[in-house]
Amino acid sequence: MTAESFAVDLSSLTDFARELATQLGGMAQPLGQLESLVERELRLGAFGEAHALGQRHHDAVAELHTLVARARDAIEFAQEVTGMVGHAYQNYDNRAAGALGAVTGAVDAVAGSLLSIVDPKAG
Repeated sequence: MTAESFAVDLSSLTDFARELATQLGGMAQPLGQLESLVERELRLGAFGEAHALGQRHHDAVAELHTLVARARDAIEFAQEVTGMVGHAYQNYDNRAAGALGAVTGAVDAVAGSLLSIVDPKAG
């Protein structure tokens, strides 16, 4: 079994999350407009074809509203997951840096002790 590794560019991940937030913001107005179209009845006349066309229009707008709402939900989910992944990697990096600092400090202490034993004048 081979070990695989990869690198995560946290700034790119943050940029992506920011772009998703921008897309979410841009969906609010169209979704609101579709919602207002769904709520009102389109009156095209008082005859059968007009009623049928009005109903088809309402059904199409309602379906489009549902699709846009689902797209918004998917983008919102992607934004949340991207943020969680970014925070997890940032925390991992911070813990790794702290552990590396502790190891470096221990190595410096041991090296200093060994140097004082080998060369008492250096200590």
